Amino acid sequence: MSNINITDISKFIDSRINKLRVDNGFSIRELAKKSFISHNSLFSIIQGNKSPNIFTLSNICKALHISLSDFFDFEDTIIKLRGKEALLVKIY
Repeated sequence: MSNINITDISKFIDSRINKLRVDNGFSIRELAKKSFISHNSLFSIIQGNKSPNIFTLSNICKALHISLSDFFDFEDTIIKLRGKEALLVKIY
């Protein structure tokens, strides 16, 4: 089993939230509102000053329309297709 550094996990969570927020075109304020948390809390999480608990992270994921498992998918190079796109690729 590899050594897992809590600091690295925290940095991953912070940067992943921010990347997904930007990818979805949300401001920090918009994502906070959709996640039912305060703007200051979300800002602190993104800045790495605070770690979200599982309930907060779940709410953030719901606001971003992804599952928790998708959130922790480390393979950013894989393009995730949905609906008709996925069907077309599968058929091809």
